[in-house]
Amino acid sequence: MKLAYFEAKTTRAPVPRNQEVPKTAFGTLTGRSILVATSHAWFHQCHPDPHGVKLKIMRQQFFPRLRERFPYTQILVFDDWHSCPQWPRTTKEENDRFKKCMDHMNSIYCYCDVVLFVEAPLPILDETVFTCDLVPSEHKWLHFIDTIQYLGGNDNTITIEKNDIVIGIENFTEVTIDVLKQKNERAIISFLRRPYGRPNRTPAGERGWLYAERITVAIRMAAAKSEMFDDVVMSNCEKLCVKIETWSEALRRAAEFSNLKRAYALQVMLESFEAVLSTMKFTVPSDTKLVRTIMHNVVKRFKTNWDEEKQRQADMAVRAREILLRWGCFSEDYVERAGFLDSGDKTLDWSQTILRIVCLGVLAPLIALSPFVFEVTSDPSQNQFLQSLWFGVVTAVLASILYAPYKSEFARIPYGRHEILHILVLAIIHTLVSCTFMFLNVSLLLISTSHISHLQFAFERYLEFQLLHWSSFV
Repeated sequence: MKLAYFEAKTTRAPVPRNQEVPKTAFGTLTGRSILVATSHAWFHQCHPDPHGVKLKIMRQQFFPRLRERFPYTQILVFDDWHSCPQWPRTTKEENDRFKKCMDHMNSIYCYCDVVLFVEAPLPILDETVFTCDLVPSEHKWLHFIDTIQYLGGNDNTITIEKNDIVIGIENFTEVTIDVLKQKNERAIISFLRRPYGRPNRTPAGERGWLYAERITVAIRMAAAKSEMFDDVVMSNCEKLCVKIETWSEALRRAAEFSNLKRAYALQVMLESFEAVLSTMKFTVPSDTKLVRTIMHNVVKRFKTNWDEEKQRQADMAVRAREILLRWGCFSEDYVERAGFLDSGDKTLDWSQTILRIVCLGVLAPLIALSPFVFEVTSDPSQNQFLQSLWFGVVTAVLASILYAPYKSEFARIPYGRHEILHILVLAIIHTLVSCTFMFLNVSLLLISTSHISHLQFAFERYLEFQLLHWSSFV
């Protein structure tokens, strides 16, 4: 999904599922795209965020940070509700696409550029009990996990609506599908308003899907450099970031052993993650096997190909860095000139390094001092303009000559015609400043000349007084 779709004011809660999203909201990954994956806990059976709580968090805390980091880059978001076909899937194409999503779900979190872990408290539910009078056998009902839901019927006068949860039937102590199907007489049904189906009250830390996503990210970050963590993982919960980083660091330390020990240490760590997964809760029992399979594939991939995955994560970091520099806060021309995209693996040439030190540290200062040993005029006060012009041109030329190598060496700014313009501007400024100061100096000298004789006489009398004083003392 294009990030602009989530940012648009027209996108309001409850946001539509994958099948109802406008086609213009979808984007295609390219070489300069940034892929962002979301990880969050669904609030309800039929909608993960019906009131837009998590959408608001992402708009306020995550999206501005992404835009600031990649202002000129296409940012695409993978979100299960929007990116995968949701139930009911009525066509073969939707079912095939959903299966493909499940088969490659782990790859999204292993190789996306950024993962957003969105944490939000479970919503407060309306526990008001409603009642209605109907003939149960004339309506459709669904048994889902531990609840019985109303699916629909032909009576438009009743108040119960689709997905509402039945909690009681008149004259019956237990509510079952069989009881509802066999009841041919009118009865009073007690129910709870649940327009989005059964609520999921399991805390985020105990959910199997979320645990698998978090461990997958921890495994991939262990194969990457530690400084990449903050570039990849974003969350509005600091404790969760610390937990994932702790898992990642433990795996990284295990991978630092030699080949044989490393294989054993990684196996122990990764299998312990799989063991914890078995204690997690799943809303749909069939998801248990699916998530375990996904998790096992991730563990196997990294356990057997650690060096390969490590190189792959490094390549991804380089790609993200190039995108940041080329289409981020810097212009592409500046990035090329500054050499930000250099690999940094070049062999150090000591001869060139020594030559550069000598040129910049010894020759440059000597060249800077040389013009000032020439006598331009015997009396500067008689030829102020010539002296100022000489000073202005020399200092301008020297500044440009000495500054250009530093710009080329440290900022990768090449030599060019702009140096001539730089010299011209500096020469004019320096000449004018020199003329001004020399004029003021000569004027003050002429004004004070008439007083020199008086000052000299006073100074001589002062010296005579001091000599007589010390003579008498001795």
